[in-house]
Amino acid sequence: MRASDGTIATFDAPGSECTQPSGINRSGEIAGRYQDSTTHRTHGFLRRTNGNIVSFDAFGSTFTEVAGVTNSGDIVGEFGDSGGKTRGFIRTEGTPAHR
Repeated sequence: MRASDGTIATFDAPGSECTQPSGINRSGEIAGRYQDSTTHRTHGFLRRTNGNIVSFDAFGSTFTEVAGVTNSGDIVGEFGDSGGKTRGFIRTEGTPAHR
């Protein structure tokens, strides 16, 4: 993440072995996915402007991948269900994390 003064800050989701941001909104919230270093499962995350990271999974998912975050904080992406199908999701601002 590049600040207005040109400095670059890095971040990782807690417990991550690979963090991949995929979207940023006007407020500076960053959404993406990461791979858990223990289970190697893919989870979604939202990095708030204060640096706090919220981790989440789509309910009943085998993996969660985030495509982007809207200016109102809604997150869109895809997840795998227990039947092996890939489905889309929208996580609206204020939805509790399912992890």
